[in-house]
Amino acid sequence: MSAALEYLVKARPEEMAAYFRFLKGAGRRLDPKTRNLISVITKVHAQTENGLRQYLKRALREGASADEVIDALLMAFPALGFARIVWAIDVILRMELPEFALERLAAGAPAGGAAPGGRDAAALAELPDPGTVRLT
Repeated sequence: MSAALEYLVKARPEEMAAYFRFLKGAGRRLDPKTRNLISVITKVHAQTENGLRQYLKRALREGASADEVIDALLMAFPALGFARIVWAIDVILRMELPEFALERLAAGAPAGGAAPGGRDAAALAELPDPGTVRLT
């Protein structure tokens, strides 16, 4: 826990207790891995490095893979934006976690095509070329 959070717990114990009860109750229907992946995303959005480190370790401990963490970050692209995702990856790389080694990720990646259990909707060559589309 950060010094600031410890301060708030001491300065406003009732309010902070209510806040922590809210957080615990809000995620009670989610499994721990999912709760922690969501917390990773919220820490990236706020760009709190200590929080990202804390919840990333929790997510990994609860069974999230490096691929799932990266996928969660990319799925949150509309909210996070590219700069925050790159910031998060920089933090993760500085942590030197073996799960995120490129060799390990490449070894577990499918050799092309659909993901395990999934299927391609169409071959890329079969998709029509829409040309340039201008969005106004």
